Amino acid sequence: MKIPINRLPALLIFSIIMIGNVAYAQSDLRNDSTFFLSKRTEIENILESAGISQFYQLANIEVDRDKLIINFNSVQTTADSAIIAWRLLQTKYDSIPEYRVAKNLFKTLAFEMEVGKDSLELHLGVNVKDFKIDINYDLENGIIIKEGFKAPKRTFKSIIIKFDDLSIPKQTSKTNNDALTIKEIRKLISDYLKNHFQTKGTFFYDSQMDILKENSSELTFEVSKLSKEIISDRNYFEFIRIEIKIQKNEKDYEVKYQIQGKYGSGIGFAPRRSEYRNMEPEFSDYLNRYEETLAEQINELLTR
Repeated sequence: MKIPINRLPALLIFSIIMIGNVAYAQSDLRNDSTFFLSKRTEIENILESAGISQFYQLANIEVDRDKLIINFNSVQTTADSAIIAWRLLQTKYDSIPEYRVAKNLFKTLAFEMEVGKDSLELHLGVNVKDFKIDINYDLENGIIIKEGFKAPKRTFKSIIIKFDDLSIPKQTSKTNNDALTIKEIRKLISDYLKNHFQTKGTFFYDSQMDILKENSSELTFEVSKLSKEIISDRNYFEFIRIEIKIQKNEKDYEVKYQIQGKYGSGIGFAPRRSEYRNMEPEFSDYLNRYEETLAEQINELLTR
């Protein structure tokens, strides 16, 4: 049957619409839900062979029209421990975090599930409050990793020195002038820390100390170009900030202190300030031990 020429445009448009509808229907991932959901064992095997199963376990698989979502539980139960585990996973193959393991997992699962990268989403740590890692993809940026957590903030701790236990060079000020006593306590601590860090350094650098605040009752300084001061078993560059606040209470003097630390890698050259990473939470234990040691040293200094 011969189709009139004047009907061809209408038929062509109708054909294009039908083809488009078929293509759209075929792109609905929900049509392949059975296939995706049957892949649990394969996903678990991938986690095991990549050494990731010690950090994350498969939780569930969600299939939307245009997105395959795979959720993973953390083996940790708190946000702090989950953050530490995530940092360890980042540096599994390299001292510099480059998300290699997470990116390789994303690419492997896209291949295993037979979907385009832009149709896949991974969520790590969905069982832990205040912690989640989202991994997806777009053409402009490639694989995107979004960290959904905040590193814990450090707080001030205290050293309590009873009046009768305080031992400073000028004993007269101890009873006659509270402001002078506080100033002398601060000076003792300041001199001790300056002498301590003066001999420190790393590689071919001497340590660098910057005094940010030093008045009668407060001391704040930063020390950089250090190594193995806090993280004693690694060859990182270290950057330390120490804050001291002194106050007189009814029965004692209180020395409040806080230490914050950062670390960075460098091949013969110290990292720029922006290249240092917070020691928390990965090296929280190291920081806590360092604070305890400092507290013991200050207590001994003021009571000897």
